[in-house]
Amino acid sequence: MVQLTFAESMKGWAARGAEDFDAGCVSGKRAGTPLSFDVSITAEDLEAVTDDPATPCRLEGVVHAPELSDEPLEISEGRFRLMVPDLTRTETMHMRYEMLLIAADGIRYRFDGFKVIRTEPPWRAWPATTTMFVTISDEHATPVCRGIITIGLRDFLRLLRSMEASGASWMRGVRARSNFGRMFLGRLVRRYAGALDLLGRYREDETPAVRALTVAEPTSEWRDGAGAWHVGIPPTSARDANLKLTRYQGGSKGPVLLAPGFGMNAASFSLPTVDTTLVEFLYDAGYDVWLFDYRASIDLPSCHTSFDIDAIALEDWPAAVDRVRAVAGVESVQLLGHCVGSVTIMMAILGGMEGVRSAVCSQFTVHPRPGWLNRVKNTLHVGEVLEMFRLRGVDDTAAPTLPNKALDVAMAVLPVPRGEQCGRPVCRWLNATYGLTHTHTQLNEATHEMLDDAFGFGNLRGIKHLARMHRLGRAVDANGEDRYLPHVDRLSMPVLLLQGSMNPIFRPSGTRTTLRWLEEHHGTGLHSYLEFEDYSHLDTMIGARAAQDIFPAIVEHFDATNA
Repeated sequence: MVQLTFAESMKGWAARGAEDFDAGCVSGKRAGTPLSFDVSITAEDLEAVTDDPATPCRLEGVVHAPELSDEPLEISEGRFRLMVPDLTRTETMHMRYEMLLIAADGIRYRFDGFKVIRTEPPWRAWPATTTMFVTISDEHATPVCRGIITIGLRDFLRLLRSMEASGASWMRGVRARSNFGRMFLGRLVRRYAGALDLLGRYREDETPAVRALTVAEPTSEWRDGAGAWHVGIPPTSARDANLKLTRYQGGSKGPVLLAPGFGMNAASFSLPTVDTTLVEFLYDAGYDVWLFDYRASIDLPSCHTSFDIDAIALEDWPAAVDRVRAVAGVESVQLLGHCVGSVTIMMAILGGMEGVRSAVCSQFTVHPRPGWLNRVKNTLHVGEVLEMFRLRGVDDTAAPTLPNKALDVAMAVLPVPRGEQCGRPVCRWLNATYGLTHTHTQLNEATHEMLDDAFGFGNLRGIKHLARMHRLGRAVDANGEDRYLPHVDRLSMPVLLLQGSMNPIFRPSGTRTTLRWLEEHHGTGLHSYLEFEDYSHLDTMIGARAAQDIFPAIVEHFDATNA
């Protein structure tokens, strides 16, 4: 068994009563209360650490904290872990330092320190791997002081010189250290120099474990090309399946139909990687919840056919609403749509669809105002350019083929919103195709890993229709005619407009324009608008905190219009 031992020294500042790390560092420096440590770290089984960087290593030494003790604090039960996934944040790992500190007078403290490693520009690698955020707590786990310590270049070089391998032959030790170095540097390259790690981008991670939904088993039915409905999930042989309804019958409220964005599936509303999904939230509130997969759903073979957005609005929505009304035995339903699911709700109602008593429209309304990247793509008529290459659509695929790798490099050149660098190909594909659909800080790692399953093929004809609406700044039919907006009188039911303030795909100004347009024709009070800070686009539906921040407003709107 190969062991690896090295010494590490870090210095900085901390202060009692600090509420955060930066404040503790600033206050400690001002008050002259330093914090430092000198430790020895031993990986007792280097090969195990190489296989799993979260494997605990032994940590020994002393901590110097004059704010707590004039004498050095002895370390007991010290544990170091090289890389521990932060499941609450995307593409984030922690180097963790945990230890019990014993003062000369017997008082005990708990030291908890971590360095943050996440996908960032290359120049962030040094400060990230050399900066530790520290909390020292008392025996009752009450924080006593906080601060920040760092390792300078001289101490870092001393750390490298101190590395010693033991417990095996010289050759095995060299091989073990080499494997360990490749593993560690490879993970850093993947986080801070992703353009150099083509293989790592497509390295298949294990599918994250997901819990079971806390709802009753659903029932499903689907429609074929002749317009007939069939009970059960569409078989693979049903190549003409073009609509699907999945019912979670939670109570007497509703029914509520939920429709996703373009090139997605409605199961994204029930993705069990968060504590409470939108389906569960509505189900628990007593609603009869129906997931609506229209013809662009990646769960249906129809997504690979050629169609425009008019077909979704004028054919799919009325068919689904009529079916739900008939099965549930109600006169009217409530609707929620995200992105294309949202704008097609409004287009369907403006086109004459009946039987809707209220709706929630998320992000994409009939007055779209795209972000600058989409404006550039629309100006360049990217859809028409792709047609020249005989493409039928765009597809999210993580297959590590040579063309995909080349395309991924090209996509990596495109700018992303500030602070949203990401190592996953699906995020670059989303940014290039539609615009980045989420703020990474709103997603946990499990949801981030499942994005590959949430997106798929989007047909080019539909994308061109969407681009035309973006260029004109209003919902029009596929030929550019004003088929919808002249019928604003039909939008006479309550509509809640949801908007993420950081959405780079559809800017808030467009949704606010739709609200003013509705109020000009229907007066104030009937329609409403909610904008959520720190949210972008899809994260309003699948974000880790959406059940606390957003879902209550949706239920409040539906409850007010349920009768």
